[in-house]
Amino acid sequence: MAYFRKINGKWNVEIKKQGYPRKSKTFIDKKTANKWARDIELQMERGLYEDYTKAGQTTLGELLVKYRDEITITKKGAKQETHKLNLLIKNNVSKYNLMQLNSSHLYKLKKELSDTRSSKTVNDYLHLIRHAWNTAKKVWSIQLPAVNPVTLVSMERVKNYRDIVLTPKEYEVLVSCAAISPLKELKDLIVIAYYTGARFSEINNLKKSDVNLDKKVATFQDTKIGQPRTIPLSKTVVGVLKKYMFRDNLFNVNYEQFRHYFHVARKNVDLTHFRFHDLRACFITRMLQAGMPIAELASITGHTNWKTIQSRYTRIKPESLTNKLDELEMGQVIQLKKNSK
Repeated sequence: MAYFRKINGKWNVEIKKQGYPRKSKTFIDKKTANKWARDIELQMERGLYEDYTKAGQTTLGELLVKYRDEITITKKGAKQETHKLNLLIKNNVSKYNLMQLNSSHLYKLKKELSDTRSSKTVNDYLHLIRHAWNTAKKVWSIQLPAVNPVTLVSMERVKNYRDIVLTPKEYEVLVSCAAISPLKELKDLIVIAYYTGARFSEINNLKKSDVNLDKKVATFQDTKIGQPRTIPLSKTVVGVLKKYMFRDNLFNVNYEQFRHYFHVARKNVDLTHFRFHDLRACFITRMLQAGMPIAELASITGHTNWKTIQSRYTRIKPESLTNKLDELEMGQVIQLKKNSK
């Protein structure tokens, strides 16, 4: 039932109905107040009423803070995700409440991010907002409109692979530059990644107890898929690890410090396009070219889907076939000469 009161020249309406929370709103004229009250009561009678009061009182920024503090901290990649969430929280888009937020606001955000970030990273930011919205509905029982505004925004088209592999000369130059870096471990981190295909976090979290130099194996406890992975070690990697076996944590380098000095090294050798993670591609490509079966390679890299290796790393460049063509041509010439005798 609706109750009307005139307060300071305005009409306040309060609706009380069993099974529903009290609902009130103030209007300038009684006609508008009556219409609003009839609409709400009709929705309640039909069982269609949804109370969006909490959504209207909660900004996107407040929702992202709650998501960061309650959901993100439980994830493996909490540090990286927290960094992204903090950026979104500081953005103007976070000032809108959840009832105001619409696709036009998100398209503006998308454009801003696209100016300085890759397509994949832009999509990651939008996905975070989508997940936070869905969590608010499913986990925190906040009544929200049926359509998540992020679903109305087209995602950026992402190139599925980076076609960047160092030549032997580029690798040598990068390692030589890293050898004189103030970060003493930089060169060795690069060498290990190049010869194992391991990720930075896997190498950096290695402990003395994870390495068996006699058997020439190492076990990565902190992997992307959350399961330990044991890999064989080449002579080069064994030689590098021997230098650190006096430590319980072999490396444990501060990531921001590592990132800074790696960027300095690559800039000094004109490899600014190259990322540390690309060393993984270098290893995989070299192993494939050497004839290592994909099954064996996957056991080293930790790929659970062999198709990933096939689609991303088995790309054959024409220039890599030049020597093979020359060898085949020379073989045919020799054979023709033998046949002519």
